[in-house]
Amino acid sequence: MENLPAEPALHNTKEITKALNSQDIFGLDISLDVATVNIVIDRVPLGDQGWTPEDRDLNSEKWSELEGEITSFNPGLRLMDRPKWLRSPTALQNEKKTKSSIMVAVQATDWVKEELT
Repeated sequence: MENLPAEPALHNTKEITKALNSQDIFGLDISLDVATVNIVIDRVPLGDQGWTPEDRDLNSEKWSELEGEITSFNPGLRLMDRPKWLRSPTALQNEKKTKSSIMVAVQATDWVKEELT
C-alpha cells in the first residue's frame, strides 16, 4: 500500500507472525524490501581442497566457509541468501564434475552496481 510505512511493523514481528500462524498462514517474512543482484561464480572446485560429495549439501560446513571467503575477500558485500548450485548436487555427482557454477544473491549497493558495470 502506498504511503504506509513498514518500519512500525518491524517492531511487532513476533506478534504479527503469531497472529498469522493462528490463521494457518505460515512462511511470511516480515522485513523491508532490499534490492538484490544475483552473481554467478564459475568453476567452483567440487573435490579439490578437501571437498567431498557430502559437502555439496548447502547446509554443510564447507558452504559456511565459502560464504566466509566471499565476504572476507569482498569487504562491503552482503550476502542475502546462501549460495546455490546452478546444477543439483546429485547431477554434479552423477556426472563426476570437478567444477561447477554457483549463484550468489547480494545486496545491490552502489558499490556492487559500480563493480558490475
